[in-house]
Amino acid sequence: MSNQTILHVGTEKTGTTSIQRFLADHQKELLECGVLYPLSLGPGPHLGLTTCCIDYKQNSSIIRAQHITSETEHKEFANNIVRNLCNEVSASNPRMIILSDEHINVHLYTVEMLGRLRNIIEEFSSSIKVVIYFRRQDRLLESMLSEAIKNKVFNIYDFGDPVGSIPDLRYRFNYLAILKNLQSVFFDSEITVRAYDEGPNFDVVGDFNSLLDVGIKKRSNIRTFRENRSISRRVFLSLAQLGTKATNLNEETVLRQWRNIINLANQNFPAEGYRLNKESAQRFLCRFEDMNSTIIKSHPNMQNTLCPRYNSITYRKTDEPVKIEELCGVILDELDLDTSLSINRILENI
Repeated sequence: MSNQTILHVGTEKTGTTSIQRFLADHQKELLECGVLYPLSLGPGPHLGLTTCCIDYKQNSSIIRAQHITSETEHKEFANNIVRNLCNEVSASNPRMIILSDEHINVHLYTVEMLGRLRNIIEEFSSSIKVVIYFRRQDRLLESMLSEAIKNKVFNIYDFGDPVGSIPDLRYRFNYLAILKNLQSVFFDSEITVRAYDEGPNFDVVGDFNSLLDVGIKKRSNIRTFRENRSISRRVFLSLAQLGTKATNLNEETVLRQWRNIINLANQNFPAEGYRLNKESAQRFLCRFEDMNSTIIKSHPNMQNTLCPRYNSITYRKTDEPVKIEELCGVILDELDLDTSLSINRILENI
């Protein structure tokens, strides 16, 4: 057993889907180079691996996603995942294994759960290299807010004051705590911290591929996707208001057409993605200033990413927010009759 496991643990909203798509699309070429991206775990994210290690709780979103309803089922699930993975590694005899799941850094938030993950990997691997990408916390929050609207989750955040609705040191934003837990468990392993560049020319797949050093290039017809682009800043608050009202009034017709409504809103009112205003960004980032500075001392490559830059955003006149009445007035003609009637009922309650 002389191989290395590359453990890619996220974080969320740092191009993980693009990385996983690249690895899945090039699984055969990677294997020819002695690198295994396990088929037994699916194309990614490797959520089953995280599920093996998480504490069993019935209300856990990870547990529910795997349709596990008891501790016995959880143990059986874990045994099957580990057995199949070990068999695949044994059959392939690779020099490198790549595991990737952005849920690891958030859901395996204790040393005990991360320890279970290490124990699994040590069944088939002689060394572990942990790779984690970070983006500035306010950018992460902005992406999470857009995802909440897209996924019809309107009861977690106050979209008018999102910073005020976030606990002071919520774990997923506490990069120092995440790193300390990883270091506590993978203490004799290499932990590589990478910066997720917000610039349009940053290629996260190319950056990750450079860590592998296997010479695999993206096929000409495969491009890096910036998945889940933010909702247009012009319609962000109006969509949040519309979705919240539709949920509270049980207007299921609107919710069934929600993805179409978002697409129409973005098409009719295009703009750059949603951003916190300057005051909110400052208020949020000041919580992490000391811990980010500590990270930068150990990882100087994170300076430009985590060092607060409170640059104000200049909104062009065409970027002014659209009121819900204007938004609905424009998209109503492009929706079916039932959805239009449902939206009109919502407008009557505003």
